[in-house]
Amino acid sequence: MMTPSPAPKEVANDARSFWTNTARLRLDGIKTSAHSRRRREETLKLEIEALRETVSSATKLYNTQTGIGSLPPETLSHIFAYVKAFWLPTSTHYWNKHAYGPQGCELIDDSLPPSSVTIYRSGWMSLLHVCSYWREIITNNATMWASHANCLEINLGWLPDIVYRAKTLPLDLTFNKRIERVKESVESADGPLFGWLDPRSVCPRLKRLSFVDCVSGFWSEPFGEVNLQLNLLEDLHIDLTGINAEDDYSYANNLLTKVLKGWSNDMAPRLQKLTLRGCSFVPWDSVILSAGLTSLHIESGVPAENMPKYREIAKVLRAYTSLESLTLVTAIPIAVPNPPRIVLASTMRYLKLALFGRIDHCVKFLHQLAIHKNCTVCVELNLRDYREDTRATIRGPVQRAFAYLYGFDPPQELVFGDHMYYTMYRTLQPREAWGRYARRYNCHYVLNSNSNVALLDVRASSRDWHVLDGEYAPDLSSLRALSFTRSGLTAATMYARDHEPVWPLFASAVNVKRIGIPFDEDPLPLLEALAELSTESTPSFRLCPTLDTLVLTVDDSHRAKGNVPADGRISSTLELKNLVKMRKERGVPLREFVVDEVLRECAVWESLRTDATVTFFNPSAARS
Repeated sequence: MMTPSPAPKEVANDARSFWTNTARLRLDGIKTSAHSRRRREETLKLEIEALRETVSSATKLYNTQTGIGSLPPETLSHIFAYVKAFWLPTSTHYWNKHAYGPQGCELIDDSLPPSSVTIYRSGWMSLLHVCSYWREIITNNATMWASHANCLEINLGWLPDIVYRAKTLPLDLTFNKRIERVKESVESADGPLFGWLDPRSVCPRLKRLSFVDCVSGFWSEPFGEVNLQLNLLEDLHIDLTGINAEDDYSYANNLLTKVLKGWSNDMAPRLQKLTLRGCSFVPWDSVILSAGLTSLHIESGVPAENMPKYREIAKVLRAYTSLESLTLVTAIPIAVPNPPRIVLASTMRYLKLALFGRIDHCVKFLHQLAIHKNCTVCVELNLRDYREDTRATIRGPVQRAFAYLYGFDPPQELVFGDHMYYTMYRTLQPREAWGRYARRYNCHYVLNSNSNVALLDVRASSRDWHVLDGEYAPDLSSLRALSFTRSGLTAATMYARDHEPVWPLFASAVNVKRIGIPFDEDPLPLLEALAELSTESTPSFRLCPTLDTLVLTVDDSHRAKGNVPADGRISSTLELKNLVKMRKERGVPLREFVVDEVLRECAVWESLRTDATVTFFNPSAARS
């Protein structure tokens, strides 16, 4: 049987009695001692220090029993890692070329150096000063100190502690000048770079190194003149896309080109990932493009100043045997007649090609690549800002690109996204993902959520044609599911206004069993097409004769506003009932409606439950 806890008042009295009596015994002995006053003063000072240490120990114990301090070290480590991700250290550089005299008179003396001061704020490292328990956890967690989102925002004086606390872990350092906060215009000195990238204590421990708009004199010395050893470096990221001044951009690219040309085999023997963004010239014969890379991302300037030659890029790509990810933005070779095919590594899992203008070069290059079927492919063709954005210029290349992506591994599910954005899933999406196509996809999202997909993103002003209307249109019989976003359905409707009805272009999709329709748009033409018979004498339907499931979605823009347009709702619901009736009468009934919960209040669902199952879904929950 447990002994009941004493009352708080009783505990307070016992504690006060114990500590008072103990202190009196110690202090009274000093007070009545025969020592000199100076000796008693020194003794009392030592007693007070001991008391303070006791109070500190008691305070530490108290902190471990209250609030967040009572959490175990493992839990606190996760919390601190989360705090570190958004509470970043910051610095502000104040720069002043002028001095001020009496009555605020401005004095300018060019013989004097301008005054400057940098104010640093420690961000997440301020947690070190909350309590000793937190400090102990943070200082002993080497992972917290091994990676830093922007070293330029951290006082260089903290570097020894950071390196020491990282213990033996490899380092992940980023130098980001794009978010620099400067009062008045000033060119930042290279001092912090030289300090952080010490060739003896830091560089040999680097596992990942990232420069964002931060190429400077540092490059020409450690990389160019010193035999720099980056023995652990696996990931090098260089991004110059934020440098706006033409002179600065040219200067940075010249230094970068010098580094790439002078790269040696033994400088970073473990390098696996290389990212070069915003570089105007890439020396394709550089050793840095070694066959050991698993990820290569090259993004040239827009427009590209130096398009690579086909033989140069072909030689590099053929050498890779373990490449898993390849991204070429604008770095697309000019088309040549009858070029030899480039067989990509069987390890490839992700390929992205993008070009601004001259999209025919990108499409021809795509056709020369031998891609394995388990590879995610993203192709972006951008003509929005170019004068050659005409139907004659864009229609053929886009249709050839669509046919190629569709044909090399025919998909089972096809999504017509915003404007001219096509997503081809080679396997059917799981039920919980059916509502996701209500928003615009992007390559990064698809790569993270599905590794068996092809994407075609066309950005152009000319939209008076359809990707399936032409000699390159593929056979859609492999499809089991077909979906439209709101803009995707609008594009089909606009095409039908200027041409023949668009839905006959989908006649070969005879095996589609599920269709996703944005019900807040005008689905009436599509619903009417789904109810149209091939001939009056046969029970077969012209469009999707084996259809059994309809997914009805609502666009995010309407969801955010809290309302769904009612225009055409009555006619659409009437046609929906007619579709159910006709399909049932001809022996191919619709079995299920999967409906966005925003549409739950519509009365039509109750009447449809007699013939089909009606379920509601929350697309926000599906995306989380």
